[in-house]
Amino acid sequence: MTSARPPVFSPENAVLFLDFDGVLVDLADTPDSIAVDAQLPALLERLHRDTGGAVYLVSGRQVADLQRHLGGLKCTAYGCHGAEMAADGGAVTQLVKVEAAQIDAMTRELKHAAADASRAYLIEAKPSGAVLHYRRDPSLQADARALAERIVARYPGFHLHPAKMAFELRPDGVSKLEVIRAVLDQPIARGRTPVYLGDDTTDEPALEHVRALGGISIKVGSGESMAEFRLNSPAEVDAWLEGKGKE
Repeated sequence: MTSARPPVFSPENAVLFLDFDGVLVDLADTPDSIAVDAQLPALLERLHRDTGGAVYLVSGRQVADLQRHLGGLKCTAYGCHGAEMAADGGAVTQLVKVEAAQIDAMTRELKHAAADASRAYLIEAKPSGAVLHYRRDPSLQADARALAERIVARYPGFHLHPAKMAFELRPDGVSKLEVIRAVLDQPIARGRTPVYLGDDTTDEPALEHVRALGGISIKVGSGESMAEFRLNSPAEVDAWLEGKGKE
């Protein structure tokens, strides 16, 4: 069981990977109703400077959404689990391209099925897939899985991935783990300690990989995890990052 507080790390010797929802901000009933601490952009900018640019946001959200919530975002952001990215706050690049018509059809099918089942569902379209949220009624988990499985079965090249109170329909080969592997192969990461903070099942393969490499793997929140260390909330994450890992 993950319980230990994460250790001190040296920013100049680290490459830092941060999920957004549940790690830097508390979860909310809908993706748009989150509250972002006014000091968070400044904190990310300081970390970006202190690590020499080795800070990466790795989120299920779209990059444009991250940029909207964080203002003048300087660090590199990977969105939609790695299907898109923006380097150093620049323009968004689609790394995995999916036809808009296919996403529209998938989203329509989910909305139609969800409308027949429960108004508590929320359907989110992304450039690379779609998400069925049930966070407004967690008791719908089993029904949500069954509904999403029926839809994704009609779309070759897509798979169903469980997330925190959601099921995501996303392209094969897209994952946060693949983002971590790609970044750690870049020159900026050589000789640095990988540090990964995640809260969701979508983070677990990346957390396990970072732990296996001897890095600092941190589970945020409750639940079983492959991470070696734990912080209990975004507030604890903020305090830990503000101190750059110092006790």
